[in-house]
Amino acid sequence: MKLDRLDSQNQGELIQRTLVLCEGKRDASFVLHLAEQRGLKGIQVGFPDRVTSNTYGKNGFRDYLINLRVRSGFSNLRHIVILRDCDENAGEAFRHVVKQVSEAGRYDVPTALEQETVGTPGITVRLIPDSATNGNLDVLLLGSIDANHALARCFDAYFECCRLDETNVGAAAKIRLTTIVAASCRANPSCSLVWVWGEAGNPIPLNSSNFDSLADFLRRFEN
Repeated sequence: MKLDRLDSQNQGELIQRTLVLCEGKRDASFVLHLAEQRGLKGIQVGFPDRVTSNTYGKNGFRDYLINLRVRSGFSNLRHIVILRDCDENAGEAFRHVVKQVSEAGRYDVPTALEQETVGTPGITVRLIPDSATNGNLDVLLLGSIDANHALARCFDAYFECCRLDETNVGAAAKIRLTTIVAASCRANPSCSLVWVWGEAGNPIPLNSSNFDSLADFLRRFEN
């Protein structure tokens, strides 16, 4: 079976000096498209899946890092940036990643967010949306959507009816973003965040200033 571009970067040869390890394919797709839109060079994306790890999502970093060492091109890798959702507590999220890096062995273990370890490859952990904002990728993406979207009043009424204030911030953001994407991408209302970047009507502008902080952070590791 022919692999798509994301799966090829995730499972194939490490041809860039920086690997951005994400929780899943939707996160990796966003990072890849953001890097291309901002002109960032030397960045490859990865995420735990059935080939690269024994566990999906944020619990799959340990096995991914273990399996990474036998990948072709590993000796040329200089930086591993691990992106994880902040969820409800930045400290707990960081410790969750640190534990997996430590259990993977043979990597220097980060001691603070956004600070690279001295080993080769160096490892850096960054939280999404950021260390001061609870939530996940959906929260970050929602912040970029035009407040004057043509259907904004319809969305507001619908979300109020859904009583999203009774749902945790990450889940509420997923409901909001899924709804807005479905209503905006009329030709493919069920498209996922993996593929939305090429869809007509995509409501998430990659040139949004909301992404500047992440883009500037990733620029530290290009080339």
